[in-house]
Amino acid sequence: MMLGGVLMLCFLQQGMGNAPSTPESVAGKVLSQLFEASGRLNSKQPVLKITRENKRVAAYFPKNNSIVLDLKAYEVCRSLGKDSLNALAFILGHELAHAFQTEVRLAGKSTNFLSYDQHYSSPTRVEKVADIQGIFTAYLAGFKLENVVQQMLPKLYDAYNLTDKPLPGYPVLSERMESAREVQAIADTLIEVFEIANYLIVAEKYELAGACYEHVMKYYQGREIHNNLGVMYLLAAMDYYLPATDRFVYPVELDASTQLKKIEKARGGYELSPQDRFIRSRLLEKALEHFRQAMRLDKNYLPAKINLICALNLLEKPQEALDYAKENKLLAGAGKKQTHAANLSLALGISYALSGDRLLAHAEFAAAQTNVPQATKIQAQYNLDVLNERQLMFLPHNFFEFPEQFQVQMQAISLPRMSQLTPVRIAETGLFLRMTRQGNTASFSFGDHTGNLVSLARFQNKMAPRLDLMELSTTLDKIFFYNLVSTPDGFYLKSKKAEFVLKVSNRGEVLEMARLYFH
Repeated sequence: MMLGGVLMLCFLQQGMGNAPSTPESVAGKVLSQLFEASGRLNSKQPVLKITRENKRVAAYFPKNNSIVLDLKAYEVCRSLGKDSLNALAFILGHELAHAFQTEVRLAGKSTNFLSYDQHYSSPTRVEKVADIQGIFTAYLAGFKLENVVQQMLPKLYDAYNLTDKPLPGYPVLSERMESAREVQAIADTLIEVFEIANYLIVAEKYELAGACYEHVMKYYQGREIHNNLGVMYLLAAMDYYLPATDRFVYPVELDASTQLKKIEKARGGYELSPQDRFIRSRLLEKALEHFRQAMRLDKNYLPAKINLICALNLLEKPQEALDYAKENKLLAGAGKKQTHAANLSLALGISYALSGDRLLAHAEFAAAQTNVPQATKIQAQYNLDVLNERQLMFLPHNFFEFPEQFQVQMQAISLPRMSQLTPVRIAETGLFLRMTRQGNTASFSFGDHTGNLVSLARFQNKMAPRLDLMELSTTLDKIFFYNLVSTPDGFYLKSKKAEFVLKVSNRGEVLEMARLYFH
């Protein structure tokens, strides 16, 4: 992340006469970055104070909503060189997690990074949860904590003279190291589960994607989890195709990605049965609940607002969507992030089209084509075609295939033997996950009491050539819509027949290849 890079430069140079940064400014920027990533922006960010008392490493004080960081702990983090900011993010993330814990706030007692506060009935659990939440929040904020905690703890214990002098209330170093390994493993699993959910949505395995988000929510209840659960329900509702609303492309936004659903589901005049229409409505209402919960956590969270407009359109309530946009000052997209502004134009364009205002719909779709990524531009053009009745309903009978050079490389991606791996239980669903990583390949297998359900092997690409979406779309006409999932940073492209997926940047760089197995 750019901010992380700037901070790293300042942090390493501070104290050498080359930069004016202070411990307060550097740590304050890290805390702000963590708070932004926490998804709790409707809460008040704790005030940060640097102390030279050097008694606690760091602590959270609920009575005045402040985090106190020892200068000695700050210097220990600096000693880790390139990992200095990552170490600082872990300490501050841990205390920020305490700020969100109801148990801590109600107790009204300050925490202590090294000492397990004896005022709590379950101190170890409280601290471990704070560790896990701190690691996960740091991951969302762009920090890399792998192996950092293991390097930092011995230095902290040595700096505070606790290595060979165990004191009451302070776990010995070996115990704290073992706890750190345990919570790092849990946090690593959460990160993998969170990332794999995107692939499950590409594969249209919404139940599994929902289970992944529910599993993450046991430890982290941020805005993006509620938003993505809402997206999952919305996409599941779109399986019950309603021609009047679903003929358009919807810019439904996953946190960090934009989901492009299938354009058409049926030929000719297609009507839902009353039962299917009821199921569709219930799913969309559940989606609205999660979008609203995301906004309760952060009232300015634009992806959830755009998704809410999409859900209202799909519920055949375009005027309510426009009223909501007007009330929340969304009718003018100025000042919004480029991709969000384009997606907002797409959503509002659909609202105007469904309300019968073709001129305003045309203006919004046209606005979504200017200075935007390839995938967004193509979505906008498709909606213009639908608006002008140039787009025929169709079902592609020919499966999309990747160019040959990609097929050769992806055929070589194999799933290792995973039955001997220890399964991780996913939420309370009866589902389990087995996963392993070998070099640049990470493999996952979901199952239940009946056996394996879906497996996936992800390969971080370093060899495949660039991919030009516009060139492919010209060749494929509209068929590629069935296989494309766009994101603000690029898109996923799926081969339905072979169940291959490419993850591609906006510059056409193939970042990752994946192969899906349905058992």
